[in-house]
Amino acid sequence: PWLIPQIDLDSILIAIRIATYGQYLESNYSCTECKAENGTQLDLSKTLDYFSNLQYNPNVDCYPLSVTLRPFNYKEQTELQQQQYNLRRILLKSTGNEDMPEEDRNKKLDEFYNTLAKYQITAYKKQIATVEADDVRVADAQEINDFINNSDKGFFQKIKAHLEDLQALWQVQSQTTTCSECGAENKVKFTLDNSDFFATKS
Repeated sequence: PWLIPQIDLDSILIAIRIATYGQYLESNYSCTECKAENGTQLDLSKTLDYFSNLQYNPNVDCYPLSVTLRPFNYKEQTELQQQQYNLRRILLKSTGNEDMPEEDRNKKLDEFYNTLAKYQITAYKKQIATVEADDVRVADAQEINDFINNSDKGFFQKIKAHLEDLQALWQVQSQTTTCSECGAENKVKFTLDNSDFFATKS
């Protein structure tokens, strides 16, 4: 299971959830206008259809170069999330002292965001499968990393933007729902959190 592409994982979890608890996932939200508590639900069957109709586009045109991407597998995504979680724990522990001077607190925050950005950049680089130019094709991870580090900043920005677009596509889309109290429309985001995705509401 560690080698399952991350983009397929949500579909697998949704199919298991539908088979176990049915096609609807319930959630609560606070209205952005009147703050009233509302209940809503996600139709998992439609969400599964949404993922089934998506096509992963691995190609990035960076003329005169051509880049081919690959999705993270479950193991790689889990390792990235663990790194981010550990980093946040360190931040909370190091800035939790109320007596800490503001200057030191800001320094810790800067270090946190810089490290977090490095983790994300490394994750982007790992998703580059090949770089091609004319008849030359590079697939070695270290060679690709060295090439990215020495290339124009705009080259990597194109890859980063493409990966961010893919990430936005390959997630459960926000649902528009109407507040029962004031009638305002709200965008409700559902997350397939493993910790409670398979738990029934009490």
